[in-house]
Amino acid sequence: MAVDLGSMAVDLLYRGLLVSLFLPLLILLYDAFLVVHKRASISKVKSSECVSISISLHNVGFNTTYDVALNNETWPNEKFNLVSGSMSRNTHAGKSLTRSFVLELKEKGLFYGAPAIVKYRVTVKSTLHEVYSTPIHELDLISEKSSYENLENVD
Repeated sequence: MAVDLGSMAVDLLYRGLLVSLFLPLLILLYDAFLVVHKRASISKVKSSECVSISISLHNVGFNTTYDVALNNETWPNEKFNLVSGSMSRNTHAGKSLTRSFVLELKEKGLFYGAPAIVKYRVTVKSTLHEVYSTPIHELDLISEKSSYENLENVD
């Protein structure tokens, strides 16, 4: 029984190539993976206008995330006062959490918010992973426009 070493080498090469291509995808499937959405809306609370911000984290991976840290430095103290807010430290596999907070406006005008940055670990001692949220739309804060002009812009 003769063994063709040339075809065995080619077969091993192809198998090695397939493993090297698909192994990272398999690791991602079993890893934690966060999807982050950021939303903002303007509302009137008592006599002042406020911005309600909601940042939703969805762990669509198969592992729990640890040491979840949300960096949302988009809201400068010169323009906003923090009214309320909350956050959790871990997200379990397949679970979601939402951080919501309300800001009171200090200044009129347009405001552009950057995406939030979320850092997390897959295991307690692993390296930090970083993910960005979806950006928010431009906010027209306490504008001088009349209600009629605001309705025209909706069309």
